[in-house]
Amino acid sequence: MRRMNVRAYLLAAILGVQSACGGGGGGDAGNVSSTVAGDPAPAAPPTPAPSVGVPFVCAPAANQPGSNPGGIEGTGRGVAKKLTNLIVAGQAWDIGHASILIDGQPATSPQIVDGLITTVQGTIAPTAMGTADSVVSETRVAGPIASVSSAANQLIVLGQTVALTPDTQMDVSPAALATGDTIAINALVTANGTLVATRLAPRAADLEYVVTGTVSSLDDSSHRFQINALTVDYSGVVPQGFPTGIIHDGDLVRVFGLLGGGSTMLSARDVEFRVATLPGQVGEQIALYGYITRFVSNADFDVDSVPITWSGVNAPSAVIGASGPLALNDVVYVCGTLLSNGEVAATQVFLTWDY
Repeated sequence: MRRMNVRAYLLAAILGVQSACGGGGGGDAGNVSSTVAGDPAPAAPPTPAPSVGVPFVCAPAANQPGSNPGGIEGTGRGVAKKLTNLIVAGQAWDIGHASILIDGQPATSPQIVDGLITTVQGTIAPTAMGTADSVVSETRVAGPIASVSSAANQLIVLGQTVALTPDTQMDVSPAALATGDTIAINALVTANGTLVATRLAPRAADLEYVVTGTVSSLDDSSHRFQINALTVDYSGVVPQGFPTGIIHDGDLVRVFGLLGGGSTMLSARDVEFRVATLPGQVGEQIALYGYITRFVSNADFDVDSVPITWSGVNAPSAVIGASGPLALNDVVYVCGTLLSNGEVAATQVFLTWDY
């Protein structure tokens, strides 16, 4: 896998800058100096750079409370990588006997492929492969392409800005992407809502469109809200799964529907509530991978909207691969345990630049 400064590449992609990261190894996207309003400036890769390969295994040490030779229950969320077994957020999993759902439909182990954003639950054994009970993956956005950048490294799909990187798994040639093509995208989410595609695949044009994101600019009177640049009209829709029965700004939602009134207006058939925090029981092991989407300090930040607390005996300054504080849009692995309020108490944080 090619090592690179993903955050800097993302900034270049959003601006339509031609990256030098071409097919044989190319230049370093970290040299791009342009920035996007509201985004932090790119940082230089850590020195020395993190070693190639899985940086660590999120398994409980033998002397941690709750550890035993048979392992403890745990959850992993991140980008799927298939070698001989599934690896998610640095943890290897045997998924041969797991219940698997992709976009709500039963699936089989071979259908979990590289680049799918995946949540795995099961038993994590110390220094060994985990045994998965369930594997769940959901497409982040699926619909027609509204625009393609000249360098084919940025797309607009249902009002969502999607950056393509050299690590994006593509089921179609980037050069073949065109306005009007219907595609499905798995993606990591950055602090400003831009999607960094981890997998892109063609999708039948007659299928319903879908988008997952955070509600903003809610207008109850007109029954509309925004997900980034997409307007969602939910007139006549009964919201599903919302704790109070109604939609609020800041809610994470998954919307199904069809376009109406242009490429940035979705007429919703269904609006479902999604929980940003991870599933599992208090004290279970957590392995998480993603962008830092909120940052207060090394002891208080979010990864993909999952709140992380890092204190006590685990020194907040000891970020593996970092020479200083973390920052918005840093890409990290987090190991820890699940707390009662949905936060993850970190035991290890590793700063990386790729996925």
